Amino acid sequence: MNEDLRAFAEDKKGKFHCEVSPRHMAGLGDPRHITHSLRAAGWKHDGDRGLPQVLTSPDHSLGLVLDPLSPHQAWSVGSALMFVPGYWHAGFTRNAPVEIIAGLTDSLIRPAPAHAPTDVWETLAAAGWNVSDGPRWREASAPGQGLKIKQVGSDNRDDDHFWWRIQAVEQSYRGSVETVWSAALDQTTPPHIMAGLIQELVNPAALLRGSHDHGAHHRATQGDVFTAGPQIVAAHSDRMDAARAGARALARAA
Repeated sequence: MNEDLRAFAEDKKGKFHCEVSPRHMAGLGDPRHITHSLRAAGWKHDGDRGLPQVLTSPDHSLGLVLDPLSPHQAWSVGSALMFVPGYWHAGFTRNAPVEIIAGLTDSLIRPAPAHAPTDVWETLAAAGWNVSDGPRWREASAPGQGLKIKQVGSDNRDDDHFWWRIQAVEQSYRGSVETVWSAALDQTTPPHIMAGLIQELVNPAALLRGSHDHGAHHRATQGDVFTAGPQIVAAHSDRMDAARAGARALARAA
């Protein structure tokens, strides 16, 4: 058992967990769901292990910054160098669930699929989301969920000048709309990276949250409470093993 997994297992002892739904209202969760997988894949801390955390890919082409205290972007991930061809960036605010963000970060540490991924809008429509068009945008929303993704661009929606915005919103008791969390991604985000994020965005499964976790929305529903036990540690270990295998495959493909 390596240092990361040993610390994770020790921290989970005696903690209680429950299922929280809908998943986009479950709150941040445990950041180690992402950072430990990246480290298992060979990403290195740039500097100390405090906050904000800065991790860099083995080839130094990608970077991740985690700053949970930031009021703007708690998660910032993408190209490590700006103003280079193919530069892209994605940012998520603090209450974005780590399991949804992991749809993107997990795609960074395994080879891209041999074939082009399914079109984003086809994936959203197949999941039952409502797709609508405007003069300068296209939007999809999950019925009754307060979750939407929008492609904002120029007057010609089919050109290359646009960006993605994801929002989880909830109507307050007073009728105003509250943004629970949001994300913004460049149009240059690689298609398979975007596809990984969308797959987790439309996933209907509830998320596990511990008694020590914070950030779940007051409208979220909690299921039965149970002790974490070895199952959660085993699942975390499996994620780290999968990350190592993906990194080896990525190195062979390169």
